[in-house]
Amino acid sequence: MHESAEKEKRKKPGRPSRDETVELLQVYSLKLKIGEQNSEALKHEQERLSCSCFVLVLVTSVSEANALSILQEYKVQSMVENRFKFIKSSLFVGPLYTQRKDRPEALSYLVLVAMLIYSLLERRVRRALELAGKPLILQGNTHNETNGQ
Repeated sequence: MHESAEKEKRKKPGRPSRDETVELLQVYSLKLKIGEQNSEALKHEQERLSCSCFVLVLVTSVSEANALSILQEYKVQSMVENRFKFIKSSLFVGPLYTQRKDRPEALSYLVLVAMLIYSLLERRVRRALELAGKPLILQGNTHNETNGQ
């Protein structure tokens, strides 16, 4: 650890006056050297991550579904929430002026049907790419391995 004193940056622009005092700040810095990887610690961390625990509170009996199907349903939930996050974004939702009061309700149903069609198309594309064995190239030129969702 290294300790040093540095001048504090002035709050006002321009030249300092003659009687202005200089404030000094204590600055602490560390220099780290990264050594060899500890393979035993790395293996232990991978095992810890693979044995993760999900705590889910449900209103269902164990006989209705097994733990794996419940976990899969829970993980799919984030996909659904992302769809609705898009619908509720400030770019998508704005003032809507209609002549009849039932039109906004009809429009919202159309938006939900459009999101359903979008999800089905995405599912078809992912399955086709999975069968072809190619990754899905996302925005920013990142690859996403398809997982059949």
